[in-house]
Amino acid sequence: MDNILSIQWSSGHMAIYMLAFFPCTAGKLNKLKKYIAMDVEHAEALFKQMQAFFRKRISECEEVFQREGKAYWDYQDRAADYEHQLADGKTPAGLPLTKEQKKDWKKYAKDCAASARACKRTALQAKKQKEWFEAHLEGGTGE
Repeated sequence: MDNILSIQWSSGHMAIYMLAFFPCTAGKLNKLKKYIAMDVEHAEALFKQMQAFFRKRISECEEVFQREGKAYWDYQDRAADYEHQLADGKTPAGLPLTKEQKKDWKKYAKDCAASARACKRTALQAKKQKEWFEAHLEGGTGE
């Protein structure tokens, strides 16, 4: 239940699933803050719960950024190795590449480059999310 904000006020209630809601636009965050402020009894606890969630997400985003960044460079290196060996026309053992090997290695190089792009995209997305959570944690979630 750590990922669910349960907000209640005199005329209604709502539950926010934080993993799906955050990061969000500034307008949505401000609107959420107003609803939390309406829950006078639990407002402070709800803001603390949001801050704890933000801290947790910051560390998760950092882990994803590190892991995907490393994978990006690994795939880049593999793709470069395949391209270099294709240009030389020789295997790492020094034997000439057959037509079938050339075809396979071109495919491997292409697949490695595509995987590198996907890892880079994921790493940059994690970095952007981490920055969003840090900005809203430092800026304070309370009004």
